[in-house]
Amino acid sequence: MPVEDRPILEAIKLKLNLKERIHEYAHQNRHYVILLVRKRSTIESKLIPALEERLWGIKKQHFDVWKKKFFENKFKYIYRQYI
Repeated sequence: MPVEDRPILEAIKLKLNLKERIHEYAHQNRHYVILLVRKRSTIESKLIPALEERLWGIKKQHFDVWKKKFFENKFKYIYRQYI
């Protein structure tokens, strides 16, 4: 997101009680911010429920496909740590 939209990410982070940092970076003379959530338990317990029933059309279709793959691959990532 453009750096001007940082307050939106701050509000999302606060509302969902996320511990992750908001990162700033520059690319091709533009300044951006990103809220990077990597922890699967946070995605599963906070982000997915927050998006359920709030998307329509193509965004809902994309989300549903992504969510299905997320849960299909859940154990693959858990066991990979211990190999």
